[in-house]
Amino acid sequence: MCSPNIPRLTQAAATLITLSQGRITLTRLETLLYLADRASLAETGFPMVSTAFVNTPHGPKSKDVADYPPPISKTGDSLSLTYHPGDDALSDFDVSTLTRLYHAYSNLSDASLVELTQTLPEWIPAPTETPLPIERILSALGFNEETIAALKSLNDHLRAVEQHLAQSDPTT
Repeated sequence: MCSPNIPRLTQAAATLITLSQGRITLTRLETLLYLADRASLAETGFPMVSTAFVNTPHGPKSKDVADYPPPISKTGDSLSLTYHPGDDALSDFDVSTLTRLYHAYSNLSDASLVELTQTLPEWIPAPTETPLPIERILSALGFNEETIAALKSLNDHLRAVEQHLAQSDPTT
């Protein structure tokens, strides 16, 4: 997987920050975005925010979520918005998934949320951050090898198209 789709990543993060009444910890955001990507993979075969994935000592994560552009402001381990970027890059499915996951796990502490992700079959305990291939996530979700190969190829192609479009866009 390549670099994330920044507008989708920013708007997904903003949606979760808004649901959290304007402030969320980086740990909670990383974990919820991973769970959103995982849910999107289970439903559609494609991740929601198009990030690379990693196994960390604290469970699986979407890799590139720590480097947010404005309007996301970071103070310590807390993220907030300087303005809301809207959600036009997100589908109704994306917003619904983010909202559902936020409410499903809002009663858990950050530590409990991390513990939950450490029970996912794709997580491999490691002392440092290690790559988590999309194929491993898809396999953990029950996809067969043929489907995994087809989805990996489609995801790789989609990333290449997104990168090409981003390089050709004069506004980026």
